[in-house]
Amino acid sequence: MRIAFLGSFDPYYPINQVLIKGLEKAGASLFTFTAFYEKSILSKLIKIIKAATILKPDITLLGHIGHYHTISLKLAKLVKLVEDKPVALYLLAPLYESIVEDRKLAKRLSPKGLMYFLADKYGCMSADLVITDTYAHRFYLNKTYGIPLKKIVVTYPSADDEIFYPAPKKTQQDEFIVHFHGTFIPFHGVENIIYAAKLLEKYERNIIFHIVGYGQTYFSVRRLAKKLNLRNVLFFKPVAYDRLPSLIAKADICLGAFGKSPKLDRVIPQKIFNAIAMAKPVITGFSRACLEIFENKRHCLFVKPGDPYDLAESIEILMYDKDFAYKMGIEAYRLFKRNFTPKHIGRKLLTSFAKICS
Repeated sequence: MRIAFLGSFDPYYPINQVLIKGLEKAGASLFTFTAFYEKSILSKLIKIIKAATILKPDITLLGHIGHYHTISLKLAKLVKLVEDKPVALYLLAPLYESIVEDRKLAKRLSPKGLMYFLADKYGCMSADLVITDTYAHRFYLNKTYGIPLKKIVVTYPSADDEIFYPAPKKTQQDEFIVHFHGTFIPFHGVENIIYAAKLLEKYERNIIFHIVGYGQTYFSVRRLAKKLNLRNVLFFKPVAYDRLPSLIAKADICLGAFGKSPKLDRVIPQKIFNAIAMAKPVITGFSRACLEIFENKRHCLFVKPGDPYDLAESIEILMYDKDFAYKMGIEAYRLFKRNFTPKHIGRKLLTSFAKICS
């Protein structure tokens, strides 16, 4: 099958990298083109349509974020600028959900809020197939935008298993390291990690929190850490995707997301897949999405979202019961190898593509 992976997606964004690798490992003939570095929306659209015309694929896959491109390709089909071949939209997170509901960077009824809602709705409507990351998101798209369920398929996130794999811990034995990495968006709830760190200060320097990344809530989190006068939290700048494994390898526990945003209930953060691919025990906020594939106390520990006391208690449990922590990490790793490697993800996508191309 000839697949054109197009859009204005960031070629270095981990989700896109894993998607490309998974399809190639599954045997797809994959051709990629991104207009990510083009400045104007018009030039992006023109180059994407031109690429679709030249490549003549069996199916076009639009990488995150591809909402506007599905609409433009639909119009291009109508005026016969491109061949009438199926278009699949990879919808990691709806714009309205992320920007309006979670990050609150635009109001619901504002012109921007309406624009994001319509981009989600008509981007999905214009696609022949919508690929999302969880069944919770699948039902959200159906309920919020009226997208037919039969048009939406679920492909869970993954991690590059050639980069993320079990490795020996390389730190002082008396240090118990709790690791978090992310983009500091509200649903991550990083402030809850900071409060949990304060509750665990009684262990002095035995428990160390490594916080890696940067984003919307970064400065408020840093101010909170300073206000609490924390001595057991270290902040690190964002690192390249292929450098993350060396940081995760140092950890005894990896953390997921803990905010009280409704988005948390529909998302499995990719950072969790990074961790379980390295057989690390994970603690994350309870969500319907995580329940789709993880069993509490077998593959990870669930805590109440927005509850630093529950988080601190769970960290203590894993610190004291190292056998439990080890077994949970191994169980999660086995689950990853059985179902969630890039090759598994690629095979599932090819099956979905074959159905709409036939």
